[in-house]
Amino acid sequence: MINHYVLFKLKKDLPRKRLEELEANMKNLSKEIAGIDSMAFGESINHEQKDQEFKYCISMIFTDLELLDNYVSHEKHKEVVEKYIAPIIEDVLVFDYEI
Repeated sequence: MINHYVLFKLKKDLPRKRLEELEANMKNLSKEIAGIDSMAFGESINHEQKDQEFKYCISMIFTDLELLDNYVSHEKHKEVVEKYIAPIIEDVLVFDYEI
């Protein structure tokens, strides 16, 4: 199993609607691209004051690395990144690990 985390530094004064659009489109990806076992979204609660302004996270679980690679290179994923992620972020951090 592969855990895939994507953390975002969001642009300042981002309307809530933009995150809702992102979540809706990511949920559609999980129906269109095989191999996504689970997906979750969340905003930092910043309990320890160490989020370094990465305020939003998408976490996913894939059965194996091949399915993660398929997801990353899939045209639908690239489209969501271009239309719904790139315009709203200042920075991104991706962290994958095998469990």
